[in-house]
Amino acid sequence: MASSLRKKLLHTQERSCMTGTICCFEGEWLFFEEDADEGKLVDVMDLSEMHVFHDGKWTQAIWLSEGKIKAETEELYLTDSHMIRIRRRLPFAFEQLLRSLDDDSFIRFTGELNQLGYSIYDCIYCYNHLLFTNKKLKTACTSFYQFDNEDSICGVQHHCMPTDEILDRFEFTTSHGKRSILMLKK
Repeated sequence: MASSLRKKLLHTQERSCMTGTICCFEGEWLFFEEDADEGKLVDVMDLSEMHVFHDGKWTQAIWLSEGKIKAETEELYLTDSHMIRIRRRLPFAFEQLLRSLDDDSFIRFTGELNQLGYSIYDCIYCYNHLLFTNKKLKTACTSFYQFDNEDSICGVQHHCMPTDEILDRFEFTTSHGKRSILMLKK
């Protein structure tokens, strides 16, 4: 998923980042996302794409240690007043599906999901059957993905049907009753 087109689409997706604050509580550094009651341990988070709101703008930052970051040319100690933005990570199985799609298929899949009101970062559950199959065997299989945009749920079934040209069929169904089908040839 390294093409510049994919990166741009990934970075412009709704809910692609978590915004909140970082604080130290009982010796542990925690990230508190806006409107969330529970903190996440900073030690287990991927902070490689972190930004801090400093001097009225978002600035890329590097986590050094114990609440100390480097933002542009200065080092800062974070306080509860510093807003932090961290890029969300996709679940491994879902990321593997997206990697398997060519650029056109990736754009069409993402567009269909966005049109229904979901971001690829809304994925809360995934089962990618293709991770458990022998790629050389041409057998039909189905994978399942669930998305939650905090307003409704969308279930996506991915049917991989081996034909002369491998065919991917995605069936989208929302909890509001909207449905759509996307057919892709590889």
